[in-house]
Amino acid sequence: MATKAKMKCADCHKAFKSNKTTQLLCDECEANRRKKKADGTTKPAPKVIPSASGTADGKPIWLANATVHDADHPYTTEIPPEERLPAPPRPPRPPVSPRASVPSRPLREPSAAKAPPAPRPPKPPRAPKPPTPPYVPTPTEIERVEQRYLELAQPEFDGIRTQIAQELHLPKRIVKEVVAALRQRDHLPSWWEAQTYHDTPETLARIRAAYLVHLPVPPVGIHRTIAKDLKLPTPVVYQGIGAIRTELGLPPYNPPDAHPEVQERLEAATAGAPPDEAGG
Repeated sequence: MATKAKMKCADCHKAFKSNKTTQLLCDECEANRRKKKADGTTKPAPKVIPSASGTADGKPIWLANATVHDADHPYTTEIPPEERLPAPPRPPRPPVSPRASVPSRPLREPSAAKAPPAPRPPKPPRAPKPPTPPYVPTPTEIERVEQRYLELAQPEFDGIRTQIAQELHLPKRIVKEVVAALRQRDHLPSWWEAQTYHDTPETLARIRAAYLVHLPVPPVGIHRTIAKDLKLPTPVVYQGIGAIRTELGLPPYNPPDAHPEVQERLEAATAGAPPDEAGG
């Protein structure tokens, strides 16, 4: 059900309730307006006489011809076309010459064809930059690396070479080479080789079954092969093989002369051939 809004009549200024917001007159004033409109007693709009200056009663013609409010009711009433005032004629514009509107430009004389630019001379070839010689450590630097390594490797830990390189401001490659030569000369085990087995007994049993079939002289790199077959980490297999050899009373490593592939690589390296082509 629609809610009635309380309105104020625009004609008699009496309060009333309207069914819609567009109703501006009360029921009595609306009935009177419709009766007057049907009888034709509505007052016509006053005719405005323009003055000589094109205005009517001090107003311009466009305002006199505009829609005005009726005096009897608030609705707007348009002026019929026959009662509208004619607009004053506009003064004629002076004729404009078509040539005068466009400024004339002087004709350009055809210029002679320009000669093509001379080709640039080729740049002289640059001399190749000499390669940077590799860094060679001095005996003092080698001695400092060995001394610092022996101080920190108690026991050796992962990242010891990086720490020494940062402390002594040397390339890590130099530190690794010096440490590898020191370990090989003094027969020092690396931190990876010094680790003991920490996995489960079940995993060790699997490693033992796969390793014992290759004794007495397993091939070089057998820990990588077993790790790939059993899908285990390589360090776990390496440490398990070390524990198995300790249980069997075997040395940690077989002598190099027990491996024919190692002898072939050493002979190929001595002869100057790549190890992969000679026995690899």
